[in-house]
Formats: sequence, C-alpha cells, structure tokens
Amino acid sequence: MYDLTIAIPTIGRSEHLEKMLNKLIPACYGNNIEVLVSDNASVDGTKALLNNFKKQAFFRSLRSENHLSFDENVLKLLGEVRGKFVWLLGDDDDIDFLFFDQIIDLVRERSDIGIFFLSFIYPHKNAHKKEENSLKIEEISSREYLDVYLHKATLISSNIINMKYFYDIKLNSETISKEWIQVQILIKILELLNRHKKNVLIVKTEVIFPAVGNTNYSFKKFWSTFVDQFSFVVDRSSQSLDLVRFKKNFYRLNLRRRFLTIGRDFCWARVFPIYKFVAVYFYISLYDKILFWLSFIIFRVFSYSSLKKMKDFVLRERK
Repeated sequence: MYDLTIAIPTIGRSEHLEKMLNKLIPACYGNNIEVLVSDNASVDGTKALLNNFKKQAFFRSLRSENHLSFDENVLKLLGEVRGKFVWLLGDDDDIDFLFFDQIIDLVRERSDIGIFFLSFIYPHKNAHKKEENSLKIEEISSREYLDVYLHKATLISSNIINMKYFYDIKLNSETISKEWIQVQILIKILELLNRHKKNVLIVKTEVIFPAVGNTNYSFKKFWSTFVDQFSFVVDRSSQSLDLVRFKKNFYRLNLRRRFLTIGRDFCWARVFPIYKFVAVYFYISLYDKILFWLSFIIFRVFSYSSLKKMKDFVLRERK
C-alpha cells in the first residue's frame, strides 16, 4: 500500500498538467507515492500526454469517454486511491517542491492525523514570501480548524486527507454535481474528527501556489455558484457543526470583493436578490451592507450623469 496518493482531476488543460507532472513525477521516485490522474473526456492532447508517463510503475491514469461533473470526476479518483492518504491536486496549481519531501515525511510520521492543511500563497505575492528552510507546523482541534481554516481549505490542493476517515463518511447524494464536493468531504470528516476528539495538523509554511482564476463573475455564474450550489452543499453537509464562522470567513476570503462591486454591473431587479441572500446567509457586517449600497448608488448616479451628458452632446452635434 502506498503512503500517499496524489490524485489529479483534469479536463482539457494538457499544458498545465504537463508542467505539473514534469515536476511531480521526479519528486515521487522512491517515496512510495502513487500519482493518479483522471482525465474527464478531454479532447486536447491530455490522453497522449498521460500515455507518456505510464512507464512509471507508480503512475496510473483513468479516462472517462463521456463528460462527468467535477464532483463525479473527484469521486471516481477517490474510488481508485491505493494510498493511506490522498492529496487532491488541481491540475493548474503548483507546489513549492523545496518542501515536498518534508511534507511526505510529515504524513508518514503522523498517520494518526485526519487532515493536513497546507497553507498557500498566490503567485503574484510569492515574490514577497519569506525564505524558510523547514516546515512550520501547528496541531489544532478539528473545531478550531473549522472556525479558522476551513474557508481557505475550499482550495482543493490545500488538504491531505486520511482515507481511513473518508471511508467512514457518507456523502449526501443530493449534493453531487454541485461542484463543491471537497467542501462536503471536509465538513463530513471534521464532524467525525470532532466526535472522536481527533486533531488536524496545519502546515503554516506556504507550500501551495494556486492558479489565479477569474473572479469577475457574471450574474448567472455568481448566483449558480454561491447561491444555488455552495449554500445547497453546505446546508446538507452537517447536522452537528456550527458553520457560522466558516460562512463569515468564506465570504471575506472568496466573495467580498465581487459582492461589494456587483451593484455596478446589474440593475436593481438583479442586485437585490443577491444582496438579500448574501447578507443573510454569510452574516455580513453592517459596514459591508452600507458599502454595498453606497457603491450601487454612487455608480448609478455617475452612470446616469454620464449618459445624460453624452445624450446632450449628441443632440448638440446634430444641430
């Protein structure tokens, strides 16, 4: 049995995947690590790329000919894991390989731990990262992890999970294909760890460099991702854990910037339902509520004024 499986779900991003595997595969030699990739019906060069790595005994790839949801692809991977622990890794995220061996040693030494959280830093901030030679770690309760770190742990690459605990949880089938499977898995495992008074290990050294995605969501994308899907999954993932602080922190990290400016892009009829939901569900502060409406009103006033000036200019030119 492998000590760890690094499991990578991928779809149509062979360039990113190739960069990752070219660094990851050499780092895994002699480490009793399995590398497992699930190709979700890619139509680019992913299939050929994965065939190039099959000569490595510790490498395996899966392929779906028909498109799966993100959640289904992740669950397919987890069903094939042969390691004691699993590290789900985004195909476009990066690792600080200076610390790779230390991470693996830590997982081996602390096989009693249910979840390892790996701190991350976005690439544009990496130039200011403090130089370190060894991992800084902290052991905390599962309750503290829920309150302080879980909102960050929604980044798929930031957790290494003990498969022993994964096998003991039951996922809610209603939430599959809502694109937040990692959130439900983490909450369910935390519920289990909390019951058994088990701890979580935090790697405080920033060892993950996430890809920077587009956060300028359209109305439809914002509503489906955070109103329909995220809330649906969270509300059906736990009956015993208090998730208030998790929601507040998740909002501050992932939603606040877009939420405070969304009123500039949409009319009142679209803005109000978003405001109403986010304000209540994520327990936003009075300060942010005021900022939201100030932003909305100021933009509308200036926008209206600009349009009026443009109209007057056109009328003058016609004369």
